[in-house]
This record gives sequence, structure tokens and C-alpha cells, in this order.
Amino acid sequence: MAQSKPQWQFDQPYKIGARKLRASSVPTPTVKLTLHQFIMGDVEDPQLYAAAPIYDWQQTEKGKWCMENALDEIKFYITQDYQHYGYRVALVGTLSDIDHTYFQLKWGSK
Repeated sequence: MAQSKPQWQFDQPYKIGARKLRASSVPTPTVKLTLHQFIMGDVEDPQLYAAAPIYDWQQTEKGKWCMENALDEIKFYITQDYQHYGYRVALVGTLSDIDHTYFQLKWGSK
């Protein structure tokens, strides 16, 4: 007759120190990164002219995935780009550590 494993191996919850491990009590590591960026020419109202390329990005596979998996709102920043005499627009969002790994494997930093 085969020996069965001791009962205590199956009945104990996972513990870290003296606390029970719960999904709600463990903080999720997050990463804030630039999800997309593009360059615009010198325009009169950069916020208005940035709307169309942002909308076009939201309709791509990458944009849809980012909109669904971002932990908070995706924000965009507009800065002057002196090299191209225009503006640089960057979309910045926060992803969980696991989603960040997926993002880097799928699209990477090119």
C-alpha cells in the first residue's frame, strides 16, 4: 500500500510571514511609460491638430489594447520639437508589470 502525503501539506494557506496572501492585499507593480509618440509640424493650435493622429492611433491594434489595459487615463503631452520646427506629442499611460512585459514583447521600443 502506497503512503499518502501528510494532510498538513494540503490544508495550509499560502503565507508570507504571519499574514495570509490575498490578491487584494498585495500591491501590483506598475510601470509608467510612453505608449506612442509622433511629430507634428508648426501649427497654430497643437491640441486641435493632435486630435486626429491620436484618434487614428486609438483605432489600431496597439491603441485598442492600450486603451483597454491602461490602469488609469492615458494622458498626452505636447512639447516643442526644435529639431523639426514643430511639436512632439507623447501619449503616456500606466500599465501593470505583466501588461508592460506583454507590451514590450509585442511592440517593443523601436
